[in-house]
Amino acid sequence: MSRRARLIAAALIVLGGALGPRALAFVSGDSHAPAAAPQIKHIIVVVQSHHSFDNYFGTRPGVDGIPTGVCEPLSTGSRTCVKPFALSGDQSRAGLNDNARSMSQAIDGGKMDGFVTAQHNTATGTTAMGYYDSSAVGYYSALADHYTLFDHFFAATPGGSLANRLFAVAGQAGPATDGTLPSGGIAVPTIFDQLKKAGLTWKFYVQNYQPSAPADIATQDRVPLLAMPRVTSDPTMAKQIVDLEHYYQDLQTGDLPAVSYVASSIDSERPPQNPAGGEAFIRSLLNALMQNGAWSSTAVIVTYDDAGGWYDHAAPPTVTPSAPGLPLTGTPQRLGLRVPTLLISPYARAGVVDHDQADTASIPRFIEDNWHLAPLTARDATAGSLAGGLDMHQAPLPAGIVSAPSPAAAFVRPHVMVVFALYLGALALVVILVVTAIRSDSRPSNRRPIGPRVPAGSAP
Repeated sequence: MSRRARLIAAALIVLGGALGPRALAFVSGDSHAPAAAPQIKHIIVVVQSHHSFDNYFGTRPGVDGIPTGVCEPLSTGSRTCVKPFALSGDQSRAGLNDNARSMSQAIDGGKMDGFVTAQHNTATGTTAMGYYDSSAVGYYSALADHYTLFDHFFAATPGGSLANRLFAVAGQAGPATDGTLPSGGIAVPTIFDQLKKAGLTWKFYVQNYQPSAPADIATQDRVPLLAMPRVTSDPTMAKQIVDLEHYYQDLQTGDLPAVSYVASSIDSERPPQNPAGGEAFIRSLLNALMQNGAWSSTAVIVTYDDAGGWYDHAAPPTVTPSAPGLPLTGTPQRLGLRVPTLLISPYARAGVVDHDQADTASIPRFIEDNWHLAPLTARDATAGSLAGGLDMHQAPLPAGIVSAPSPAAAFVRPHVMVVFALYLGALALVVILVVTAIRSDSRPSNRRPIGPRVPAGSAP
């Protein structure tokens, strides 16, 4: 092999090492590059209630977690403060105030120093600084070890549970921006309308649902479709809202729809409920899926409607959607607090912490992107993508039943600018090696050519 060939081969190795085996196969002309994995055919969205990211994962290694030295003032202007602390069983059942006004006070213009004072009294306020260690939410910690955890996923609005659940299905809060159900109900387009137009199936599975009974305010809060007269009065759409037992039946009969939303009731984790009940609920859903053939083409999003008044240190950013012709265009909106969010799939990045910004409006966008549907509003059109939590080229993860935390540390996804810097560095080195090879071949050689040997005594 010539010096030039060796240098170019080295350049390809450097480039391939930086960009991965698929890029190396492409550059080298290898026709056996890994093929794309099958399209995700099922998306399941599970929305639980009232916990912040720091409340569940703030002490997990590798995440943007609770900073050292944090201490929230006990009252406005007070020098006495409360540090984050591990919750006991009784404290975990505290019901905190989480309406739009109290969350605005807690955020305090981005200072994030009003979580204690935002509550009705000091005793309750100090509880807001509590968090669960990994053993207290062991199943969720295990899921984070095996699949993708987002640590910059924000509630779409500080307006409460109903407003955020509307964002999850409609890309907007409609008339419920303050979390209050309007007297005339809600009339906004939803992702289910888009799915219906595209001929795609969907269902909304609800724990302890009784279709014959009028939906109370609490049920409408968890299932916004039940607060939409045009849905409840349409038999075709209304029959798609079913009790949770249908989820397990649909898996067994091979009738899992393209898109499923799941709402719990007694296992929603909303205080005073214990997180263990919610973990058992999620475990049941996932175990049934993993024992079914649908697992191989499914992505499950597990998230929360809002932070529930619990402390979170990350200041919610303000977003200004810009998508001409769509609702909410150009209206600045402050996001709510971060909430725990997991992406579980055979194509999830195992043990990765995804730091990219996303919010509840990213859920309808994820569905729209997967089936090439038009966006509902400017918010879901411009929301951060969840696709970074998937690797459609990796070997699918097996349908293993997750039961216990893994001792292995989570792999942290590097910041995108770090990745770009590495790629540019690799490309620069490739250029240097190739230029060196070309110059080397163009220089005149001082070495005597090697020809056939002339026997001694022969004429030269």
